[in-house]
Amino acid sequence: MKSSYYSEKWSALTTQDVDPNSMRRLSRQIAYSFLDYYLKDCYYEKDYIDLLCEMTTFSEDPKLINPSAEALFSIIVESLCDDFEELQTMTYNKVMAQVITCCRNVPAGKELDLTLNDFGMYSSKDLIDRINRIRINNNSLSSQKPIRKIILLSRVTIGADVAITSVVFQRLNMIFPEAEFVFIGSSKLEELYGGNPRIKIRRLTYSRKGGLLERLSSWHSALKIIQEETASCPAEETILMDPDSRLSQLGVLPLFPLDRYFFFDSRSDSSLNKTMSMAELANSWLDKILGDKNFCYPEVWITKSYVDIATHFCKMLRNKGAKRIIVANFGVGANPRKRVGRRLEEELLLTLLQEPNTVILLDKGFGDE
Repeated sequence: MKSSYYSEKWSALTTQDVDPNSMRRLSRQIAYSFLDYYLKDCYYEKDYIDLLCEMTTFSEDPKLINPSAEALFSIIVESLCDDFEELQTMTYNKVMAQVITCCRNVPAGKELDLTLNDFGMYSSKDLIDRINRIRINNNSLSSQKPIRKIILLSRVTIGADVAITSVVFQRLNMIFPEAEFVFIGSSKLEELYGGNPRIKIRRLTYSRKGGLLERLSSWHSALKIIQEETASCPAEETILMDPDSRLSQLGVLPLFPLDRYFFFDSRSDSSLNKTMSMAELANSWLDKILGDKNFCYPEVWITKSYVDIATHFCKMLRNKGAKRIIVANFGVGANPRKRVGRRLEEELLLTLLQEPNTVILLDKGFGDE
């Protein structure tokens, strides 16, 4: 359907008592229509995004605006992020720049607008031009540079943090053994890296739900932490490593001066290699910016208290006859599209259990759900 059709439906909806179910149906129709035009004809229909943004900011009632934000992110944004193709990456940047511009123009987005102005970002074009510059940035690092502090953004998803940020830390730690490392991310990082005394963790929660401004609030939080961390260290001796993080909306939102900002463009043409894992791609990127060819495998540094608890628990299971202990996690990061399906999950578990004396621990995941 054309955008004018949905605009009329939205106008008609606002003349009556709006209910969440009606908002959910209409916003999902709009989101899928945007993708249909885009995937079929590579046509970017700006009006669909504007309409979804309007539907996510017209009220302060979360029950009314959250369904539209969910449709925008889960159907459009997540689809573009997950495809790992150059066209989808460019389209994501365009969508996010448009969404951010919409948010900064509503009364509740005043702080967002003022902060972006401080970075010299006054329009969606400014945001797109900036991310395009970042993606071709040839910034380099060497041990000759006096780097005292290195700030790393979390990728938000645990698997990506292990595969990428742990590699980034190891490689930089070799070059700058005296530097202070600050990781910005959720409390889950403490479980992954809390056993490494070289890593300081600053907690920040990334909201996967809520309205648009709520989802962008983690950027403000990250920016505040960065400002606090750089207040005690000369600016020229601090660098920021962005591994294509959700905290910066995959690089679209500015956090640091470009000359000391290093962005791992994991979805670009130059990065995409169907035969390489994310850890291999991260190492390859670090080879270029460090001018030093090396390789580090993903690693975690778990605190002794957690190791002791796990050891005690496994020992208890083995004393009861368990010979094989398996941990399974079918998490999809709040994105049902990524689920392999209940039947496959059940068949996998039942197949594993055919081996005698097998115990499977189901990891319920992280968060309220």
